Amino acid sequence: MGLLRRLGWVVALVALGAVLATTEVGGKTALRHLGDTVKGPVWQAVKSGAGSLYERARTVVGVGKPVEHHSPEDREALNKLIAKRAQP
Repeated sequence: MGLLRRLGWVVALVALGAVLATTEVGGKTALRHLGDTVKGPVWQAVKSGAGSLYERARTVVGVGKPVEHHSPEDREALNKLIAKRAQP
């Protein structure tokens, strides 16, 4: 029964997509209206706002900047261990 229900939904959604792609409203198909909306000035504002938000987040997080949380003593001990392992 679940398979038949799912198949029914798939057929209905494919039919809806075909109707949206072929039926003209105001000289354009519904998908063309949607495409024009997406490429409009509102979408450009959303994209630029998302870009600036992304850059602010990168700055706050400090992506690309190595961060060390070692004390000078810990760093010296690590350097000694690395030097020991580097010797053959």
